Amino acid sequence: MLAGAVACGGSDTAPNGMTANDILAMCHNASASINTSQLYTTKTFNNPNFSTTINSFTSKDRFNHTSFHSENTSMTSKWWDNLSMTLNSETYKFREEIYIFNNSLYVYKSAEEINISKWIRTESTVDLWWDEEDINSLYQECVNQSADADYMGNEIVREIDCYKIGFTHDLSAIADILRYFNFNTSGIDSGLDNGNISNLECTIYVDRNTYYPIKVSLISNLMIDNFIANMSDVKTLSSINQPVSIVLPEAAINATFISYSDYVSGNWSIFK
Repeated sequence: MLAGAVACGGSDTAPNGMTANDILAMCHNASASINTSQLYTTKTFNNPNFSTTINSFTSKDRFNHTSFHSENTSMTSKWWDNLSMTLNSETYKFREEIYIFNNSLYVYKSAEEINISKWIRTESTVDLWWDEEDINSLYQECVNQSADADYMGNEIVREIDCYKIGFTHDLSAIADILRYFNFNTSGIDSGLDNGNISNLECTIYVDRNTYYPIKVSLISNLMIDNFIANMSDVKTLSSINQPVSIVLPEAAINATFISYSDYVSGNWSIFK
């Protein structure tokens, strides 16, 4: 769900006379009615020495309090071999699946190159509803940290006619947004702390008919160790309020149980 007020400002208006803030307010209200959905996310981080691509899919059913999230990560490191005078690289691939059924959470993680995988299960008396991979989370962070919002025209996204809204941010807000959607990649925080951010583009695409948020994109460049790093996070929402089926795999039934505190603190590993 969206929370909080929308950004101030918004100069240009849509052909129907609505400002960016008018559209965002309608989007805020429409998002409250999303009960089932499917979300596709692509995150990238690239510099000359290291690159990461994360492709994920999230299916949610708020009526039945269930969700499924899958994530495939590919990490490539590059280095120059002075002896052979060649550029070498090494790639590692990881997969994660998360299932939530009421207050039970099942997690599967695997490392492809070393053929290791593990299921774990945990339970909690607190609400485990998982909103980390949520188009509204990215959108709301842009709204909360923005100094201005502007109508930028219309654009077709997945054959849907959408309003395109862009956000303007202060430099300090850019650092907060990038930390909110960090890749846990070594060196990013140092780049943010040193104020080496060259730009941030945060854009939301809102369905002109339903006012649902259909797509949100976050693109930024920052300087890390004298190299330019490119970061992006693009989320696309589909199958809004359509029936979804989330089924727990049989392999998860015998998952290793750990306490919720151990899960939250990261005190577990697929290598144990």
